[in-house]
Order: sequence, then C-alpha cells, then structure tokens
Amino acid sequence: MFYILNNSKSGMIAQQQKLDIISNNMVNINTHGYKKIDSSFSSLFHKDLNIKGVPVTELNSSIGNGVKLTGIGRNKSQGSLQPTGINTDIAIDGNGFFKITDGNGQVSYTRSGAMNVDTFGRITDKNGNLVEVSYFDGVDSMNTGLSAKNMIVDKNGLVSTSDGKWICKINLYDAVGNGDLISKGENSFVPSGENVIMFQVQSDFYQGHLEMSNVDVAQEMTEMILAQRAYQMATKGINTADEMWSMLNNIR
Repeated sequence: MFYILNNSKSGMIAQQQKLDIISNNMVNINTHGYKKIDSSFSSLFHKDLNIKGVPVTELNSSIGNGVKLTGIGRNKSQGSLQPTGINTDIAIDGNGFFKITDGNGQVSYTRSGAMNVDTFGRITDKNGNLVEVSYFDGVDSMNTGLSAKNMIVDKNGLVSTSDGKWICKINLYDAVGNGDLISKGENSFVPSGENVIMFQVQSDFYQGHLEMSNVDVAQEMTEMILAQRAYQMATKGINTADEMWSMLNNIR
C-alpha cells in the first residue's frame, strides 16, 4: 500500500506541474512571439520484488516508483505572421531573437517585434530598451535620421529611410550549447547558464507584421484533458489505499 500512496502522490504532483505549464501556454495564446513550453516526464526507478515476504511469479518482477517531471524546454517552432500595417512592427520568419539592452545594461532576447523609434532615431522595443543593430559607416547613432514614419526594413533586416539613406542592419541571435533560454518575464529570455552561447544568425524579416504565438489551442486543450484524467486516476489510487487501510484496521 505504501507503493500505491507513493506512486499516486508522484503522479498527482507531475500532472499538476503539467497543468501549470499548459495553463501558462494558454494564457499566452495572444502574446506576440511567445514560444510554448514543452514538458517531458519519465518513470522513477523500479524496485525488484525478489525480497523476503513478497510472493512473485517471475524471478525478475519489479514495481515502479512513480513518475516525475524531467524536462522543460521552449518549443521554437515558427508562429504565424499577422499583418498589422504598422511600420515599426517587424516579424522574424526563421530562427533567432532580437537582442535587447535595457537602461542598466542588462541583455535579454525576444521574438516580439513590436518596435518603436526614439528621438535619436534608434530602434527600441515597446519599453524603450535598445534593439541591437549594426550601423553603417557614416551613420551617427545619436542622430540617425530614422523615424517611425520613414523607416523601411527589407527581407534581410537592412534598415533605411524612405529617401534612400541606409541606416543599419538588425542583428539576430540564437542559443547553442548544453542548455536553453529561460523566461525573464514580459516575453523576454536570458541564457540558462554559462554553457549557453548566443551567436548571430540570419533569417527573413517582414515589416508591418507580428509573429503570433506558436501555441496550438486544440492541442493544449487535449493535453489538459489528459492531464486532468491522469490526476483523477492518481487520486483514486490514494482513495483505494485508504480503503484498504480501513479494512485492515477493522479486522479483529
């Protein structure tokens, strides 16, 4: 009965964690550039039953010890591109993240392309943090001549003004190494550790578009129903063990 309790407990914990992850994905369905969280689970070690007092029918019989959450990662599949008609909206079609630096010099990465242009003609995110770009020779980064109205971004991320002045190239980065990106909040991410290296990549840019989240509502609903059913089954295991204990206690 202790095995029933332990297995049921681990199952309830694991399924609750899965439900939390699914809920987070569902909440961010309409968050631009959001990448869904995938989870993986595995069985805990098995214990051999060839011990004194335990009847077995096979020499190598064993019993499981439950399940646990073993992995959480970002699903980096492409989200659909939604036209907005706004000059400063820039969608990425392919791999990579915009590199953002805030006023304190802290760096983060995002797929959200809802941009602005500040009074110096620099590209920023919606919070006024600088988006990393490489300026062309002769361009004064404190007076670029760029504005939200005259900005043109081509498919390669090259930025110019409507009168033909080339300003900069928008840089994209992706993660490589033994790790992943972790959420910093507000749809931004940072490397999970020193083993994750960010390197520049090239993808296509679409001005006047925003990337939608890659959350599949139907799939998340299906996963939620399965997790709820699994949680209910785990609770029944505890109820069964409780009934068995009651029967034993009533034996006279």
